[in-house]
Amino acid sequence: MTKSAAGGGTPTHRHWIPWTVVGGVGAIVVAAAVVVAPSLVPVAASSPAPSVTTLPPSAPPPPTCQVTPSAGAWFDGGRIDLPANGRFTETFLADVAADYAIPTIVDDSSVVLVASGYETPADSVIVLDRGTGEVVWQTSVVGYGGIVATPATSGVDGKILVSSHDPADPAATVVTSYSSDSGHILASRTFDGDWVGQLGNSAGRAAWATIAPTDAGAYWVTTRDAALRLDPETLEPLVTVTGEEYGVGQFEGGVPFRLAGEVLFVGGHAVDATDGTSLGWETQASPLSAAGYTLTTPIVYDSMDPYALTGLDVRTGESCWSHQVISVAATDEQLWIVTGEEVLQRIDPATGAVLHDFGGVGDSSVQMLAGAVVTSPRYWDASPDAAAIVHDADGDRFSFPFERSLLHSTPSQILSTTQGTVSMGGELTAIDPSTGEVVWTLPVGANGGERVELDAGIAWRTTPLGDGRVRLTLIH
Repeated sequence: MTKSAAGGGTPTHRHWIPWTVVGGVGAIVVAAAVVVAPSLVPVAASSPAPSVTTLPPSAPPPPTCQVTPSAGAWFDGGRIDLPANGRFTETFLADVAADYAIPTIVDDSSVVLVASGYETPADSVIVLDRGTGEVVWQTSVVGYGGIVATPATSGVDGKILVSSHDPADPAATVVTSYSSDSGHILASRTFDGDWVGQLGNSAGRAAWATIAPTDAGAYWVTTRDAALRLDPETLEPLVTVTGEEYGVGQFEGGVPFRLAGEVLFVGGHAVDATDGTSLGWETQASPLSAAGYTLTTPIVYDSMDPYALTGLDVRTGESCWSHQVISVAATDEQLWIVTGEEVLQRIDPATGAVLHDFGGVGDSSVQMLAGAVVTSPRYWDASPDAAAIVHDADGDRFSFPFERSLLHSTPSQILSTTQGTVSMGGELTAIDPSTGEVVWTLPVGANGGERVELDAGIAWRTTPLGDGRVRLTLIH
């Protein structure tokens, strides 16, 4: 079996992106009070009582637009577990026939790595404790392996779903449920089609985070043509929603499905994610969950133009507020934007109100890193003197050199990565967000093809062994 990747190089994740780019009525009732006093003299017969007109009940007021909360456990893939003092331990994980490894967060303490290769007949699945580097369990799957769901992406505790594709049967994909603690197989089911993938709730363009729904009773997964809600014990489909039902075709290899809170989007059509029934409205925007609410943005590819960030009411599809932005950042509670006028602001995700204005920051992206608000140049070919800027609530700020990407570490350091060259490796630098001082550095060079990578909460080293295998070690 031969695996190939267009253009070669180290594969990266390609996350699917869906196709997108009051008044109240009050009634005042006046009640007449009749006071009766005792009398000792005869009184004349009373007049007939006046007739009472019964008014029809008032129509209920139209619903007020309310941005829909999107609750769940927030798993920040941009936070890497590294020691604050820079004293690293490297723990051997495995020697595997592979060219690269792709990690997915399992829960607060563990990660699953899928080690794959361009020419390898099987992929390795390795679950590890991301604090100690201990391999909890390891297995292999024939053909291409992929993570379909973990507790961090699905909200279903104790299980990891892995898809595999047997080259002898290109028209079928096997999904297997493993115990996340032991690796024991709990269930397995074969699905039609050459791919079954992960369909989870994420913070999308606003943050590098997945959001596990609370009290999840099932999985949502996707094939190229349909989204399926699966029983977590048997993997039997409970609900199936197809793109054909809504006139939505494949885009970049499949129908664009997306989850945001308790709503499944088929293209822009809103569907109840508990039972698969239509909510009766659609949007041309791309939904996401951020800062505890349901928001939308259009699809933005290579355009650097401002775009609309809006707060969404999923009862009606109405946008309750809107800001023109060039960058968005979020935590599980806070939302920050750089406006179309290049102004840095913190806004209320429920109302869109501006809570804090930092003034102009230029053509910048914004991130929330190690508890700090950080802006950096929005263009990739930044000049040699490009700098990232750390802002604080008092308006004081400092800067540090910026080349390519920014992450953050435990407990509270900003991580800046330089890319390096073919002959000279890059460097990972940890910066104290309160002072701007460099705390430690780590070479992430490419000597003999060796490289250090950071994703899904961990840093790991991939070292070619020269025989079609690579050695994987956790840096912690």
